[in-house]
Amino acid sequence: MSFNSPFLEFFDAINQEVDQFNRLLNLNGVAAPKSIDRDYSGSSRQIANQSQKDNNSLTNWSRDPWFADLGNSLVPPLDVLDHETEYEVHVSAPGIKDKKDIGLEYHKDANEIVVSGEIPDVTTEETKGSAKIRERKYGKFKRVVRLPDSPGIDADNIKANYTNGVLVLNVPKLKPTEEDKAKVYKIQIDDEAAK
Repeated sequence: MSFNSPFLEFFDAINQEVDQFNRLLNLNGVAAPKSIDRDYSGSSRQIANQSQKDNNSLTNWSRDPWFADLGNSLVPPLDVLDHETEYEVHVSAPGIKDKKDIGLEYHKDANEIVVSGEIPDVTTEETKGSAKIRERKYGKFKRVVRLPDSPGIDADNIKANYTNGVLVLNVPKLKPTEEDKAKVYKIQIDDEAAK
């Protein structure tokens, strides 16, 4: 007896759409992935066909202007720690072999740090067919870290280190000047009776 009914296919299609939407949100950093619990039972042909179907749907969906290529974006996760004298930025970029392949820029006018690079694919054309599960993202990325306007940044003394797949930046803060301190003004509240 077969359980292939249009009713069940309808709910499977809805579940797939919800999964695709959640993946798009995760790619954009909206929700952090907790754990991946998937059933990969079945033949490798079934898994490959399902994966191909998912990829086609994701690609088509990501062309929607509301999602603007989220399906193809690689957004490395990061942490920004605010210490008394500096900001400490940690960017996860595993797989980059040489630190020369990471682009780092500080844009003073926008007060932001731009991290770019490319995480290489571990499969080649010869080994692509042997991949049963592919969950890691690879490709070019660009991440912009906007820093607070005050206190200023000592751009000449920003330090960076790339070890074990994690880029760590130490971004020293400038000491607040008298001008910065004067940016806060006390405002008096008038009595209503004085009107």
